Amino acid sequence: MTDLQAVVDRFFEQYDEDKSGTLHIDDTRPLYARLREQRPDLNLTDDGYESWFAAIDGNDSKTISKEDLLEYLQSINYTQWYTK
Repeated sequence: MTDLQAVVDRFFEQYDEDKSGTLHIDDTRPLYARLREQRPDLNLTDDGYESWFAAIDGNDSKTISKEDLLEYLQSINYTQWYTK
């Protein structure tokens, strides 16, 4: 398992409240907030949250899978995460 896969798994364990194996739009707000804080180079804004979510949700399912999130984190070279 890659480090990023562990990050994705940890995020899903914490925020996939209905344990469906997918994240709904409100489930990802903590990640978005963390990315805004850690990665100002991504230019994430308050108004851009829904567009950001839609860009990660490649198949327009209105949910994000573990694979979707992993691909996104790889695409932005995400290497930091907090431990809780």
